[in-house]
Amino acid sequence: MRILLIIALGLIVSSCATTSKNPGTESKEPVSVKTKKPTHEGPIPTVIDYPSVQRLLNLDRTPSELGFSEKVFDTCQVGFGYPADRDCQRRYFTVIHFKLMCRDSEGTISTVLTDDDLRPISGETVNWYLKDVNGTTVTDSDGYGQIITTSSQSQKNQRLRIAVKSDFLFLKAGEINRLIAPKGWCNH
Repeated sequence: MRILLIIALGLIVSSCATTSKNPGTESKEPVSVKTKKPTHEGPIPTVIDYPSVQRLLNLDRTPSELGFSEKVFDTCQVGFGYPADRDCQRRYFTVIHFKLMCRDSEGTISTVLTDDDLRPISGETVNWYLKDVNGTTVTDSDGYGQIITTSSQSQKNQRLRIAVKSDFLFLKAGEINRLIAPKGWCNH
């Protein structure tokens, strides 16, 4: 019986090894994170339902509502996978909606760009990095993307790095909305 228990625990832990340690995808599925079990048997997986926490905090909005939003919450009061009776923490729930576009021109231009001059970067995997958190999201057919993360401090004034393959942009997280990338990004 003990061998079956060890095998089952091994399968559970190995299935969580490929999940992101921070929520950052557009998936509406709960994300697995590892928490420490009070015994010496090692970490056990805990499923946090980040989309439900996002709705509870009124941070669930349409992709076209661009920009940065953040709210502080107590992990013991929200539920959705956070335990109510242990390891209570004050966390920041951050949501960033952006639209990734590329322009057909290169260099400095003297005219104002219109929507006709821009093309959405759609269906691309976007790797993002903030101070101590990172993740991956995929842009939709119109170039919209969403970053969701939790952290112990506000991310509003942190530098955000957005990368598609080997190309990247740096911006202040609190100022992100519509991102216009150079022509080279149009070739992805």
